[in-house]
Amino acid sequence: MAHDYGRTSDSMRCERQGAVPDTREETGGWKLHEGFIRYLVKAPVNYDATRRHPLLVVFSPAGASAEDSERFTRLTPLATRKGFIVAYVAHRPT
Repeated sequence: MAHDYGRTSDSMRCERQGAVPDTREETGGWKLHEGFIRYLVKAPVNYDATRRHPLLVVFSPAGASAEDSERFTRLTPLATRKGFIVAYVAHRPT
């Protein structure tokens, strides 16, 4: 079951410009001065780029990857069903 966006108010509408992603998962990383931090983003199956979505960010514990955190927390199915975008951030290397 997916989140019912029909129940959200017009104040939740977004005037987003640009293409709608054709995937519901994105992996990548941020280049930092000291290195690179990987992340994993999961969007609801019925993601609507014209609506605002709450974002849940999960920071990984020491030594864990973004994928490890997703498997450990098991938040993705419940959070995306509720309309959240979930971003898992890997542990920053020392």
